[in-house]
Amino acid sequence: MRRLTRTTAILSGCIVAALLLAGPSVMHKWSRGLVAWNPLLAALMGANVLIQAVTGVSATALGSLGVARDPALLVVFQAILNVFACFWLIRHFGVVGGACGSLVAYAITSGWYVPWRLRQVGRNPRSARVPPDPLIYPQQADEGVGCGPWGPPHAKIGPI
Repeated sequence: MRRLTRTTAILSGCIVAALLLAGPSVMHKWSRGLVAWNPLLAALMGANVLIQAVTGVSATALGSLGVARDPALLVVFQAILNVFACFWLIRHFGVVGGACGSLVAYAITSGWYVPWRLRQVGRNPRSARVPPDPLIYPQQADEGVGCGPWGPPHAKIGPI
């Protein structure tokens, strides 16, 4: 997991750096000189891309382990925080305030929680186990099949 996260961070960092370096000339050609390049706005957006790329690895791992409720609730809180932060910051700083508000809302919610939660699940894999839905898989729910690599809820872990 660390190798994948590190690789994602390196690749995303290289892409963001390339866009930051080529951005002014591309923006000038694309907009025919009508839009000015804002390096602070570009840097904030690049930081947001980096944080979301790295956090996306952990979020995908959590989703595959069946841990979805807490991250989903966190995204709702993040959206509310983002609206209020952007509403206030855009009034005072314009578009840069909106980018900063989105970055801060993401960083203080999902940016720290998702990797932390994945480490917690890694320490205690049973906390991620989700029993099968009896409405979808009625036989498997009785047998405990489909509960992931840790077995059914009543299974004993140990030598076979």
